[in-house]
Amino acid sequence: MQTKFTQFSNWLTCQYPHSSARKHTISDLALFFSWAEKPPSAISSNDVDSYIQHCLSKRLSPLTVNRRLSSLRLFYYFLSVINEEPVECPVISKRHFLRKPHPLPHDASEEQIKLLFSFIHEKRDKGMFTLMLECGLRVGEVCNLSLDVVLLDEPPRLKIHGKGGRQRMVYLPPPAYSALNDWLTSRPVTKDRAVFISQRGNASPSPASNLFCKSIVKKLASRLTAISFVTPSAGAWRRRTCRLPRSKACSDIAVRAPRRYMPASRTPPCKPNTTEPFNARGRIYHEPSAGCQLGWVSSGTCA
Repeated sequence: MQTKFTQFSNWLTCQYPHSSARKHTISDLALFFSWAEKPPSAISSNDVDSYIQHCLSKRLSPLTVNRRLSSLRLFYYFLSVINEEPVECPVISKRHFLRKPHPLPHDASEEQIKLLFSFIHEKRDKGMFTLMLECGLRVGEVCNLSLDVVLLDEPPRLKIHGKGGRQRMVYLPPPAYSALNDWLTSRPVTKDRAVFISQRGNASPSPASNLFCKSIVKKLASRLTAISFVTPSAGAWRRRTCRLPRSKACSDIAVRAPRRYMPASRTPPCKPNTTEPFNARGRIYHEPSAGCQLGWVSSGTCA
């Protein structure tokens, strides 16, 4: 079975070369088969039922359980591709996948944000967390930022490589631009092109990793026990504190709209909404006028 895991790991590396999906998927499979103590050919749907109850007894969230089931289903899909005889997948979508909750986002107050940043003194750390807070960047996206994708000319923006190899342009509100610019002016000179680097002792600088970012959050959590959203999970910190920027900057910036929206060539002029000009992902929202669909624009200044 170890050979199958190795082949599956290599296949995931080819499918998702710039993603952490391989690491998490292999970890989910290792947890399942160490619990089942059976080879893949002996796993049945009843075993999957029992595993779901085992996960719920450990108070795992439905999202975590569904992710583990998705990893297991992907593994059986891979087995069906490489084997001459078809392999039946024991995961049945309508039977096993749990209903996902849709809670409201947890917003942090301005007082909590100010208290949190009063404990962040290093320019590098302040730049990292300001980008997560003001621009809604994922932890991995911040750690993987390169100097080649930082465009500080007018308007200041970042070219982000997100999940699934998707790219998007994120425009920097004034707080994010100021924090990033402060760090870049004091960033040590190194051959590494990573924006945020870490260095311990006399070791050579290396790019900041997700684990490095989480270690910073752990230190903050030990100091700020009164703030509930500061958790060892840096991802949870980003989701709970990300908010809409308050400034009116970038209200007339050109942004490429998602494919599901009307392209710019077919979008009539519309009136800008100057109260909340763009969302946490950097896309600008305009109040739709007559004939304007959904309010999302992808080119130029609206008349």
